[in-house]
Amino acid sequence: INGTMGDSIELSGNPIVKISGHFPDNLSKPVKINLIKNGAVIKRFELTSPFKIDYQDDYSDKGRKIYYRLEIKYSGGSLVNNPV
Repeated sequence: INGTMGDSIELSGNPIVKISGHFPDNLSKPVKINLIKNGAVIKRFELTSPFKIDYQDDYSDKGRKIYYRLEIKYSGGSLVNNPV
């Protein structure tokens, strides 16, 4: 099952959050990423672009809605996405 910004999906197991990105100029740049679930940071990543992350969330409260959001910071700016 795939979801993008603003989507709602139903899961039968623990979610895998897939995150990837690069800069338009394809230069390698350091980035800091906060993965946020229901308003709380659950994982911090410090890596270099381009990046690809597969994060297995050990979510255990089945039947309750959860929301993920990203905060990405880099030299010269930041990006915050809508929840999934």
